[in-house]
Amino acid sequence: IDDKPVVMIWSVGGMDRDMEGKGGAARLLEISREMAIEAGYKGIYFIAMKWPEASTDPAIIKDLADKGFDMTSIYHYMHHGGKAEDPQHFPFELVADSSYDHWKSWHEADIIPFLPNLSTGWDSRPWHGDKSTVIYGRTPELFRRICEDAKRFADETGVTRMTLAPLNEWGEGSYAEPCKEFGFEMYDAVRDVFC
Repeated sequence: IDDKPVVMIWSVGGMDRDMEGKGGAARLLEISREMAIEAGYKGIYFIAMKWPEASTDPAIIKDLADKGFDMTSIYHYMHHGGKAEDPQHFPFELVADSSYDHWKSWHEADIIPFLPNLSTGWDSRPWHGDKSTVIYGRTPELFRRICEDAKRFADETGVTRMTLAPLNEWGEGSYAEPCKEFGFEMYDAVRDVFC
């Protein structure tokens, strides 16, 4: 982006902790950009994975901008838009219903650009057992609806970059890669909507 390599940071809090008393994440970004320029690049375009992921609180986004991040994103959207009776166990339909509003709210914060995420689901019981958040009822049709809403959002706002993620988190029930369960239907949805 902007002729710079892109680096996405998973844990800004970890960077702050590692550099406590030495400038935190802001100083690490500065050092990294200096090294990139010395190596002949124009710098580094840093994207922060924002936490909490479903929050569009401007204060959280401003803090990341103040640290020097160029953009925010999330690992994936696994939220219900405030409509789940049980926020640890709810249908994927609520993810599909609330994704567009989430992107719109994030866009309206208008502090630094953001990279929307097209959610592929979540059910991490294989890795984390019964304490996991479980989003059940994921289907290619609901994922197609997320893609259609993402296309509409892009057309309305001019946002031209998005992530499709995760693609292969099998142990977290968050995947789009071809599989016995859905065949190629998740990828077909992306191709049909965006291509």
